[in-house]
Amino acid sequence: MKQLFTLTLALLMSLVQLSALGQTTNKELLNSKLDKGNWYGELVFPSGTTFQAHMEVLKSQKGAFDGIIHWPNYFNTKTKVEGIVENDSLKIKEIEVISGKVMSLDFYLIKSIEEGTIKAVALDDEGAEEATFTFRNEKLLSDKELKTFGKLVKSANEKYGSFTFSPVELSKADEILSQFNKVSEADSIYLKPLKFEGKVEVEGMTMDLLCYMKLPKMRIEMKIMGMSLIFGKDDSVSWNYNGMAKIAEIKPLDESEDNNMIADFDNSDINELLEDGFEIRRLSEGEFDGVSFYRFVLSKEKQAIAYYINKENYRVYRVEKENDITTTTGEVNEKGQFVMKEIKVVRIANTMTFLIDEFSLDQEIDDAIFSPTEETIALAEGNGIERMQKDSDYFNELGIDFYREGKFEEAAAEFTKAINLNSKNATYYSNRGTAHKKLGNWYKAISDFNQCLELDPKRNDVFGLLGEVKYNLKDYSSAIPDLQKSLEDSSVTRYNYYYLAMSHFRQDSTQQAYEVFSEIVKREDAIPVDYYNHGYVALSLEKNSEAITSLKQAVELAPTSLDYVNYLGIAYFRTEAYDKAAEFFKSAIELNEDDYVLKQNFTDALFMGKKYEDAVTYFRAYIDHPKKTAKMHNQFAISLENTQRYDEALVQYDSAISMNSTNAYYYDNRAGLHAGLGHLEKAIEDYTTSIKIYAKDPEIYYQRALLHKKNHDKYSACMDLKVAADMGHEKAKKESDDYCSLEN
Repeated sequence: MKQLFTLTLALLMSLVQLSALGQTTNKELLNSKLDKGNWYGELVFPSGTTFQAHMEVLKSQKGAFDGIIHWPNYFNTKTKVEGIVENDSLKIKEIEVISGKVMSLDFYLIKSIEEGTIKAVALDDEGAEEATFTFRNEKLLSDKELKTFGKLVKSANEKYGSFTFSPVELSKADEILSQFNKVSEADSIYLKPLKFEGKVEVEGMTMDLLCYMKLPKMRIEMKIMGMSLIFGKDDSVSWNYNGMAKIAEIKPLDESEDNNMIADFDNSDINELLEDGFEIRRLSEGEFDGVSFYRFVLSKEKQAIAYYINKENYRVYRVEKENDITTTTGEVNEKGQFVMKEIKVVRIANTMTFLIDEFSLDQEIDDAIFSPTEETIALAEGNGIERMQKDSDYFNELGIDFYREGKFEEAAAEFTKAINLNSKNATYYSNRGTAHKKLGNWYKAISDFNQCLELDPKRNDVFGLLGEVKYNLKDYSSAIPDLQKSLEDSSVTRYNYYYLAMSHFRQDSTQQAYEVFSEIVKREDAIPVDYYNHGYVALSLEKNSEAITSLKQAVELAPTSLDYVNYLGIAYFRTEAYDKAAEFFKSAIELNEDDYVLKQNFTDALFMGKKYEDAVTYFRAYIDHPKKTAKMHNQFAISLENTQRYDEALVQYDSAISMNSTNAYYYDNRAGLHAGLGHLEKAIEDYTTSIKIYAKDPEIYYQRALLHKKNHDKYSACMDLKVAADMGHEKAKKESDDYCSLEN
């Protein structure tokens, strides 16, 4: 199996080769040129493990690019990358780590791109998909999303630190190791029996620390509230005992994992690793927390470990392994011996800090303390499970109480305590994820919900929560399958349907959104906004009758909602029920008299319903508003004309044309009024202007011909009649035959 971050980093690289526009074919991918700038994404493994990333593309050309990837929640790592084309596929190769944790990388493959969203997969050694990635261009992210990522970076800097390093010639490695070995011999005190005491800080808790070492044997005991947590190692096993929960675990040494408590104090020597077949892959130098260092990267097959050697004293300052980073600081005593004062172990899940107050050498230590007791052995065989559940449930209940009080940060902290006691309880993760969701900590929420589902894949309700978070991150395509899955849960609520429908709607999948909203309005827990949304989407699909039914229900339940009332008016308007439309537009105006669009809707409905007298009244009231339109002036003029206010009508036609002199319809209307008032020349002039704007309306030629005829201009009349007749105007053809014959 590839290392976790091997997949993470190089997979992201496979994304950057693409243009941000359109579905890209394989040939187009190979010739794509990625826009320079910032991209943001999220890598998701089948287990639910999720990593966020920021990519800065520095150089780009067809089929190639150079850039830097930043993974803040994977040990704040930054890597230099390049894109390559190989075997007719676009692949990405990691070049070097320039900041953060050591890792091993491989090649990865792009699958598709659609308008600024890139999707890629990581492949295992057999070519099977091992992880998926969705990456979006910075232009698609909201300010809120960018701020959220900024907070993640700030948190990563605080947790992991931020630094960079530059390459050093490998030929210098022997010289550095020679100095390192001299110091290691002087520090042989750690090969003698010793004892140290102090404190341990982890996840907001502080515990007393007592440690015995008789390497390779170790015993680390931490106490809190009078109860002990013990981690030990003898010649054959490593073990741990949890006095709070009355549980224990014992493993043979060859099965012990690197990320246990013992490993925090047992970082293998560089020389031992070199003897074991590791090779120095890279040597670099840099500065971190005021400490100048050399950085050795040792690798063997797919394992990689990095050692940071302090330039000042040639002691190991920091060690990076697959799942953790250990930083050790201390001081040299009067005998020239290095004494540890602080050991900080940083993992993705938590950070532990060991603060050493007292340090004693040459201790008489009974070897029995390094081995598990009979009680520990019995607990490891299954005793204490009920107690563990009881204690972890206590913190879980505290978290629930805080959550109900709206104290979401406090709730998350209590849920974390429950998880620390029992990391196998799926509910604790879903509870903490829900608290993070309330706090807007979207990525933390996703991580918790995924962990819950890994422990209990049947928690369909959690798929709903996961989908809701992805919706808030505007990752609608990923939200939809989660929300769809949530509908299988017996306790499904309208929220599951709501976020599913809205995800479809945000992706312009209007029909799918309509179908889901149709299900919501059938539910007993439907609320006014559900009826409104259903009506709104129905309108966009021209299902006007259904829109009216749902919008009426929304208005009945929430009669003071401006949008509900206005859109009901729009629905009636579209069905040509103009009187009803005017009724609701007027009600909307009463809810917000400052919204001029509502007044436009209202006068439009009066006009279309031929309520000209009423229309004139309200046009007079609204027409002097700065947001008035040429259309309103035109409708006002027609209403005035139909109520025999001809002089005023001409003034309004003039205003409409003044605001929009390219609308032929306005000239036609004014021409008609001029003709009715006997202003033949002015009418002919308006029709002539109309024809210049749009010359394909035979009716206008016909009307101008009639005016020419009245004006005894037979030639011009016949010319217009012929044009209209040639366009298929039957009256013009008959008039032309009768009026334009030679006999006449």
